Amino acid sequence: MFLLMPFFRPTIINDWPAIAPLKTVFAGWLLLSCLMLAYRFVLRNGRLEPFLVLLSLYLTAAAVATLLGNGLRYDLVVNTAMFIAPALLIAVLRKDEVLPFLVATLLVIGVLVVLELATRALLLGGIYRLDGDARWILEGGSLQSRWCFLLVFFAAAFDYLAKGRLGAAFMGASAVSIVLVLALASATSMVALVAEIVVILFSWSSPVQRFATSRNALLITTVFLVLIVFVRIADYLPYDQIATILGKDLTYSQGSTFTGRTYIWDSVIGSIAESPIIGYGYQQYVATDLWQFYYVHDYGSAHNLWLQIGFTAGVFGIILFASAVVSACSTADKCSNRAYRAVLCGLVLSLMLTSVFENTLNSLLILALSFVASPEASEALSMSVPRGRA
Repeated sequence: MFLLMPFFRPTIINDWPAIAPLKTVFAGWLLLSCLMLAYRFVLRNGRLEPFLVLLSLYLTAAAVATLLGNGLRYDLVVNTAMFIAPALLIAVLRKDEVLPFLVATLLVIGVLVVLELATRALLLGGIYRLDGDARWILEGGSLQSRWCFLLVFFAAAFDYLAKGRLGAAFMGASAVSIVLVLALASATSMVALVAEIVVILFSWSSPVQRFATSRNALLITTVFLVLIVFVRIADYLPYDQIATILGKDLTYSQGSTFTGRTYIWDSVIGSIAESPIIGYGYQQYVATDLWQFYYVHDYGSAHNLWLQIGFTAGVFGIILFASAVVSACSTADKCSNRAYRAVLCGLVLSLMLTSVFENTLNSLLILALSFVASPEASEALSMSVPRGRA
């Protein structure tokens, strides 16, 4: 719990001035956790698996770009610790530690998600306000869905390891997650969450097991990424009707902009084109000179995982991080327990779908991908053979 908690810093600590001092406490806690995990990694002769090596190379590229581009040194230190620490934690997990890890992770995420729902129900005006919007404990908008994706996955993994089948933990986590994502009114997050739950729910089915691999999930989401961000396929589809079916206005100004995201994407793509090899490192803004985005001219997020990586570390960074993700998916698909392999597929599918519309690069994503890439975790879960349907 001590090592895990810094990775799950609630957004309220970043955004609510009344508790701003806790931000420094969590930053120090994160660095201490990172040092302890590095020592633990050396002490246990930690495994230099391909995912960890490629992630370290990406972080090195981002650090070099930050120094060369006079970027934010504080963000460089904190982000490096935030990304490498979860990977080090998973890299030294023994098979007998997988179950305690799952219990601790479920407790941390579950408590935060339940508190978010409770405060939303009891404090309709929010705990505080940011830019005029009511805010509670976790991120605003669809970013909250990351917590739900991990909650559902770790609950399913816990059920398989503890009981050999899906049970109350998975069902409870799924119900709570659906309620929260419905409250967020995020169409993409709901599609991704439902896809994850359905794949996991039918992970016992032979047809699902044959198709549900992490590499297939990565392939599907890559095609989706290219069609949405680069081909702009929404321009050729009945966009308004689709938005109505999803129950959300996806436009801003006019046209298929996905609430203004295309303006940000165009700006970031233009910036990457000017420094395509190494990028710019960690900067305050990644999109500048926006001419039509909610009256904001500069924006700090690319609203896309891969464009964010491209801006930070260039094409070289994209290649390194993509190779790390492919390596994690390849390891996951080698799992001998085909039911658990399908569970891993559900997690990868939900995370990669959301990454098309959000910058999901944070400690939660790294923790999830590290667990997907862990041979020890797969071996521990492979020992549990599911007994029929949930």
